[in-house]
Amino acid sequence: MRRPSCALACALSLVIVPSAAAHVIFSPTAARPGEVVRIALTTPNERDDTAVVGLDVEAPAGITLDQAETKLGWTAHVGPTRISWRGGRIPAGQFTIFSLTLTGEQTGTFPLRMRELFADGSSAAYVQPFLVRAGEAATPGRDSGARDLGKAALFLAIAAVVLAAGAGFLGLWLWLRPPPRDAA
Repeated sequence: MRRPSCALACALSLVIVPSAAAHVIFSPTAARPGEVVRIALTTPNERDDTAVVGLDVEAPAGITLDQAETKLGWTAHVGPTRISWRGGRIPAGQFTIFSLTLTGEQTGTFPLRMRELFADGSSAAYVQPFLVRAGEAATPGRDSGARDLGKAALFLAIAAVVLAAGAGFLGLWLWLRPPPRDAA
């Protein structure tokens, strides 16, 4: 009867620990008005059952999409407010990086909309802000978004290890403790 308690404690530790959520992210996230900026889009496939077969990026008024990277196996379609990549595949659990150039025409915060298209016909949409402000240059080589994501992932990993160790000790204690004495 003690072993099911151990298994239950271990299973609960795996269910309770949250996983780090990832999605299409880009860097840099800021520019000056009129500055042409090269953006790197990190595109992971978080699905286990299908491949990513397309990526769309849409920009609102105030942002002009200029060029798209040519990637082997992918075809890029470029318009002033939309860039689409089709034809390639990102297998489950892998990622690729697409790049494009854009120009912020006026100051403000602009939502860039990104959509991953999957081989099974489904899609996943993401929105991230792009900031255009005077005196703020894009910072190539400094990816604070990835640094923050890395810190969050490290924190979650440490929390998961601590919780799993605690569950392991609890399970071991439940398994090895002496049986209760009957008060007969």
